[in-house]
Amino acid sequence: RLLTAPENTRFARALANRIWARLFGRGLIEPVDELDRPAEAPELLDLLASELVRSGYDAKAMLRFITGSRLYRDHHPAR
Repeated sequence: RLLTAPENTRFARALANRIWARLFGRGLIEPVDELDRPAEAPELLDLLASELVRSGYDAKAMLRFITGSRLYRDHHPAR
């Protein structure tokens, strides 16, 4: 419960960053394990983290959220 508590944004940001890195080939924070570094797009990372918390850390829901985005479609036109 401590890790997934809504006020523990670090865990949600770490998981969101890893999922993003898997889909796009690089994280919003690089290297993905160094979360003390600034995010390339902090607002996007916060949005992804809050979506993870809202969905109860549902990884499939996060994948649908990202892959359904225009950003993903524009980045991966063949998919």
